[in-house]
Amino acid sequence: MTWPASLVFRGVCGRAKEQGFTLIEMLVVLTIVVLVMAIVPSVFAGISGSRLRAAGDEMIGRLREARGEAMQRGTMTELVLDPVRRVYRLSSESGLHSLPGVVEQVDVAPGGLLGVDRLVRVRFFPDGSATEGRLWLRHGKQSAGISIEWLTGRVHRGG
Repeated sequence: MTWPASLVFRGVCGRAKEQGFTLIEMLVVLTIVVLVMAIVPSVFAGISGSRLRAAGDEMIGRLREARGEAMQRGTMTELVLDPVRRVYRLSSESGLHSLPGVVEQVDVAPGGLLGVDRLVRVRFFPDGSATEGRLWLRHGKQSAGISIEWLTGRVHRGG
């Protein structure tokens, strides 16, 4: 005996096939969802962390450029940073430069860098020395530290 096509798709003897998921299928799906939720934040944290390191490297480069200018021209060169507006400029340039968008906050170690006007001033002198200090570019709980040594004017990562 052959069954009509409409009955074959509904199951044997005309009973409708039960719809739904088994417990094992539900557990597999939930496990996959949990794994994805655990991995995705760390991927995004890694991306913002590398962008923050790149912003720190860019600032280190600008500070080193200011030191080189001071030594080459034989005159003091200053990098002025507004930590609230997240912009900076070199005394030898007229325009402002914005910090990359990943930088949410700039912190400065207490000491010679932060002026009364709440601007960070890093001065480089013709002999290669500088105002000593540390600053941190921050994004959430991540930070990129920058140190400036007074005697040598050396600018490097860390803080």
